[in-house]
Amino acid sequence: MPERAATGDDRRLIPIGRESTRLAACIGTVRAVAPSSAAMPRVRFPYVLPRTAFSPRDAARAGDIWRAFQDVAVEAATKRGWSPLAMRDVGSIWIVRSMTVVHHRETRFGEPLDGESWVRRTRRGTFSTREVRLALDDGPIASGTQEWAHLGLGGPCRMPSAMEDDLGVLDEGGIELPDVEPRVGESFEFGFDVWETWMDPVGHVNHPHYIDFCDENVSRRMRDAGLDPLDLVPIAESATFRAQVVAREQARVSSRAVGVTSSGAVVFDHRIATETNERNTDARTIRTHRADPAAFRRAMGID
Repeated sequence: MPERAATGDDRRLIPIGRESTRLAACIGTVRAVAPSSAAMPRVRFPYVLPRTAFSPRDAARAGDIWRAFQDVAVEAATKRGWSPLAMRDVGSIWIVRSMTVVHHRETRFGEPLDGESWVRRTRRGTFSTREVRLALDDGPIASGTQEWAHLGLGGPCRMPSAMEDDLGVLDEGGIELPDVEPRVGESFEFGFDVWETWMDPVGHVNHPHYIDFCDENVSRRMRDAGLDPLDLVPIAESATFRAQVVAREQARVSSRAVGVTSSGAVVFDHRIATETNERNTDARTIRTHRADPAAFRRAMGID
């Protein structure tokens, strides 16, 4: 179905191209919106990590940095005129397809952070690459690249042209994981029940939980090896989400140490699966030990 011109308030979400039979028609009418600045897609604002984001040694967990990045992305879109309520009114939903994060240093509770985000590119009006940052005045805390997909009430489709125009695009490059020297290390896994209370507004496990799952598996391995899991330090991670995990499913995290970085951090590959899908999510995390990186490598079968 070709896209037709939008006039007045009749700006409908249009499916991508007639060649794709999987893309369903979307329904909704775009309300008038007023982005904060038509000239600059980059949005920066103060951000406060909640107290619950911090471990007993007062360091923010990797999964909570991912939650912060979701907050920052949502707030940046809101400041461009597209709040979750405005998107709901036109039948728009954005879901994360993949995400890559690099941690520049750990942050402590109460540090005066800024969040920053902008859209780096869009494809076919349906796929969006968004950059997200957390920083102090004197330098970065974490940097991330998110890949999003736009859904309407019936499935994947183009975002409204007004939304695409309001969000804007600024391409200054993205975030990549550090290089890895391959090694063969230990493999380990654990299983768990998926809780009803973990469900997000879309009705499935929200994407930061998957980083929690991966770090929980590594932490249990540390504890078994006589290391304190509180000393786990995040360096970087990425995840690709292939299928949703929903309440009451039996989930399993399978992890293995697969290499080291030039700084000696351990690289893990993880797979999250359920009884109905053997490949819900693939993730890679890069971690080190705050006090004894060599003992951490030995515990993971790398040294």
